[in-house]
Amino acid sequence: RGVEKEWKTIVAAKRREGGTELGELYDNTPAEITNEDDLFNYLDCYLPKYNTNNEGFVLPMLAKIYEYNNEQGLLAQMKINGVRCNISAVMRGEGFFKTKGLVFRSRKGLEYKCPVLENVLLDDVITDKLFNRMLEDNLVLDGELYIPGLELNDILSAAENLKSPYNRFLQFWCYDLAIDDMIQTSRISLLKSEFGKFKMPNYVNAKAILDYHMNNKKRFVLIHTYDNLNGDEDIIKYRDLFVEAKFEGAILRNPYATYQFGKRNSTMYKSKPILDGKFKIIDIIPEGAKRPKFSKFVLRNDVNGETFECMPIGDASTRESYLLNKDKLIGKTAFVEYRCRSGVKNVPSHGNLIKILNNEPTGLPNNIEEES
Repeated sequence: RGVEKEWKTIVAAKRREGGTELGELYDNTPAEITNEDDLFNYLDCYLPKYNTNNEGFVLPMLAKIYEYNNEQGLLAQMKINGVRCNISAVMRGEGFFKTKGLVFRSRKGLEYKCPVLENVLLDDVITDKLFNRMLEDNLVLDGELYIPGLELNDILSAAENLKSPYNRFLQFWCYDLAIDDMIQTSRISLLKSEFGKFKMPNYVNAKAILDYHMNNKKRFVLIHTYDNLNGDEDIIKYRDLFVEAKFEGAILRNPYATYQFGKRNSTMYKSKPILDGKFKIIDIIPEGAKRPKFSKFVLRNDVNGETFECMPIGDASTRESYLLNKDKLIGKTAFVEYRCRSGVKNVPSHGNLIKILNNEPTGLPNNIEEES
């Protein structure tokens, strides 16, 4: 039983990565081909060229962490703190009743329901010519569902739940086009030619970018691409510029690379700063339904009276002990590392509680206390 359960877990993981059974590959594929040469020839003929999920959805290109090795000539874009989403074209219905439609999918191929955004894009943004090309050539718009000033969890909830009050306000911020055999600069040029009137202005001032960012009401935004970054000094400059404008960091792209479907390599990098701060512990609550014994901290922001939630680092016993000893910890100070401040509340985002700062012992394990 243990072996069977482990095998099913492995198969399920492979499916999430894009794996598919032989019988699902083509219309009349046999369930099994025992001869190795015949199997190779069959797969060589029918296997999709790109990484796909089990429904044949093309997986998006992923960003690798930039190692600050002084790369030259990269392109830079804002790293949006939204929900990764690819948009493809479909025809719904039969015969005379066919209608145009758009499918919104997550990084792993799960479908989001965005009817209001879909109607806006079909009516006002995507031309009939581009829609037909998306349909015939399987072009996919690559970007993020986003609502400026809203927390990431609320944006994700809006994308997944039609009943969310924020669903009707979802925007799509586009930064690339998933297409075969076209280099990055050509893909960006194609996007500019199709969506020029929706492109962000070429601001180089943090306040101007911030004003545009937080006040945008357009449902479709083509992110501006800054070109010819030469070395780490330029990369850090743009990264910090974007962070000051309340973006998560920078996305760096190789201008001459083709789209890397489902891959994470040197074609695209992400650069985010590591910030830190000290925050008062307001409460400690269960992490969630799946791990109710683990702890999650509610902290008071250091620049205003808002609160935010943060997960601690540490092994299982440490994270359980925080919750068990919450009465001893509430009111103390937490040292947190985070990536950016987000939303209208200006609270830390993508952070972890590193340690508790206090000179009073709590008896917690693993030396998780330090003096401030």
